[in-house]
Amino acid sequence: MRAARLVQEELPRLGWTQADLVERRKGGPDKVRLGAAVAEGTCVTLAWITGRLQMGSVAYLNNRLYLLPEGRLK
Repeated sequence: MRAARLVQEELPRLGWTQADLVERRKGGPDKVRLGAAVAEGTCVTLAWITGRLQMGSVAYLNNRLYLLPEGRLK
């Protein structure tokens, strides 16, 4: 699956491991950017992205994606 491969390729670039996905903030800017890249580059659902990246609920991810282009993520 392309989405899973994209996540696997991006984790080392960020200097993260699988365990870091659990430990990092669910709405952290790097996680949200990764989620946005997966959403734009694949056909997976936001539910798949939230589960794979440990990002909480779909509504929360959707809110974070909305704020991303406006630079309001902290």
